[in-house]
Amino acid sequence: MGLRLLNFINEHFPEVILMDIQMPKMDGLQAYKVLRELGCEKPIIALTANAMTNEVDEYFSIGFDGYIQKPIDRQLLISTIATFFNTNDTDSMRQANSLLGNVDMSDLVSEFKTSLINELQQFSIESEKQELDALRSLAHRLSGAAHLFGFSELSRKATELETNIKNGNLVFADVVPKIDALIAEIKRIIG
Repeated sequence: MGLRLLNFINEHFPEVILMDIQMPKMDGLQAYKVLRELGCEKPIIALTANAMTNEVDEYFSIGFDGYIQKPIDRQLLISTIATFFNTNDTDSMRQANSLLGNVDMSDLVSEFKTSLINELQQFSIESEKQELDALRSLAHRLSGAAHLFGFSELSRKATELETNIKNGNLVFADVVPKIDALIAEIKRIIG
């Protein structure tokens, strides 16, 4: 995983790396350490829903160059990325805004909507097994992506499910209404 990621970075020459902290297989903290051990010197910004002071302090103590809380605020993303361009503040903001403002996300939005079919299947499978941890993880992943692609209601429902599971000693029946609401919203979107 580490060498593949480093090869990708060396092939595409990004100016800044946005590293999701909660990734499957290798989390963002591990990926950060691997990249640095392999000689990657690019600025790395942590993307995280975990923005408690002690967690943010940990990201900086490890060596991350910045962090952005999820769900991602576009203006904060732009201003954070702008700090890594080698121009004055006004020019760097303009440059970052221009680069991000010209990104056509319509293909990504279509892909996201298509991926919701898999998400629906995964939620159904984990619901049948009554796997709360798996459902929390699915909801976390879906929340951030839905918000990024403009599906705020889906993001809200996924966040509610994740928060419910994360904050309580629950039995499965306690979260069934949240799961049902989330599944209904996915079905509404994919039509």
